[in-house]
Amino acid sequence: MVFLQSHRIGTGRAVRIYKTYGEESIIKVTENPYCLALDIHGIGFRTADAHAMKLGIAPDSLIRAQAGVRHILQEIAEEGHFAAQWDTLLKEASKLLEISDTILEEAIKAEIAEENLVSEEIGGKPSLFLTTLHRAESGTATGILRLLKGAPPWGRDRRRQGDPLGGGENRPDLIGIPAGGRQAGPRKQGCRHHRRPGSGKDHPRERACQPDCIYDFSVF
Repeated sequence: MVFLQSHRIGTGRAVRIYKTYGEESIIKVTENPYCLALDIHGIGFRTADAHAMKLGIAPDSLIRAQAGVRHILQEIAEEGHFAAQWDTLLKEASKLLEISDTILEEAIKAEIAEENLVSEEIGGKPSLFLTTLHRAESGTATGILRLLKGAPPWGRDRRRQGDPLGGGENRPDLIGIPAGGRQAGPRKQGCRHHRRPGSGKDHPRERACQPDCIYDFSVF
């Protein structure tokens, strides 16, 4: 905690860092302060980058390039895009980090090897996804294809022509209900919903309910 606060890390963030890394906090933060952006809620790339500069991390280091690439993809995702073309990502990363394309290319390959990014062609052009978003999109597409190929969980269309309710006269799950709607039972004096519980007496409001209170056949 003292080490973290000595590097101008606020008490709240220092507590979260210590809870996450425990006794390895100093080692983790010293070796790669950019891990804070991945592991600690409330710390993004720019905050981690500022701490890295204070710790003497080189501006053109590989770990900075990797973190910057992830950060740009996260910003692209916030705009509603799941992926970025390789060339576009290089251009944006070079603008933000002021690092050569050679180091950025190496950083992207390292991120793919560490399974933080996924490379895939879209429209014949190589593109890059954050792994979590790639899994989410692939899972959604797989689920849609499964629904299109198989029967829906509620079965095939059971509606009968001319009867939007499905033809009550031909459906065993509807008892006592003819096609076209529910059948009303006889009117009953008073409303069971407005009777005073346990007394057998009618609630004063029952008279106002009598015209509308009817009993329907049950639906099983």
